[in-house]
Amino acid sequence: MLHTLGSNLAKSLPAFHAMTGCDYNPALYRKGKKRPLTMLKNSKRYQEAFGDLGSYTSDSDKVFPVLEEFTCRLYNEKKINNVDLARLNIFSKTYKIKNAEASTTLNLQLSNYDACNLPPCKTELEKHLLRTKYIAQVWSNAHTKTPTELNPADCGWYEDEGRHIAMIPIVILRVCATPLTSEKYVSGISDLSFNYSLQIRHIAMMQFGIDSYENEQSFCNRNANFV
Repeated sequence: MLHTLGSNLAKSLPAFHAMTGCDYNPALYRKGKKRPLTMLKNSKRYQEAFGDLGSYTSDSDKVFPVLEEFTCRLYNEKKINNVDLARLNIFSKTYKIKNAEASTTLNLQLSNYDACNLPPCKTELEKHLLRTKYIAQVWSNAHTKTPTELNPADCGWYEDEGRHIAMIPIVILRVCATPLTSEKYVSGISDLSFNYSLQIRHIAMMQFGIDSYENEQSFCNRNANFV
């Protein structure tokens, strides 16, 4: 297999699999494996960047910008290498102001837009790549006595009661931490904002195994330092 794939591509596969979704790292929404793998095969630069993540001497400052560019290309942004700008550009393509006079008019209903179709923001992507780096080193060096010297707490996880859990975006913790019956939620906000909060809350509860409001509060209290 090594002879068939070539050393660069073979070396890049552990980090590639970890980044595009595995048991320990979430996948990019609806991006799958097939198209990202085609992009990887067609670029020696991407192969080298992914391959470097699995080495002990991996340089994040050098590799992460290349993988950020890879992420932008995955979302069909051919001239933008910054995921935050890519998010803005993709959103702007959907919602354009019709004319200068109607500066507050959007050409589509906000409720029709699924934010999951946007690439991750830079902060989120950095955590994702840190986890990718840790996983890739463990896989790539599994035959050695010490597969990695990295600390999970420095790689996008935090320790909670002896378990390492993926760091949670602050916006999700803030939504979870506020009861839906509070005045903060039921007054002064639009139905759209309220429904959006419900969606975030539901996703967070499913993602992090929260099955009741009491458990939700306990979970948020344990993670208060991240809010």
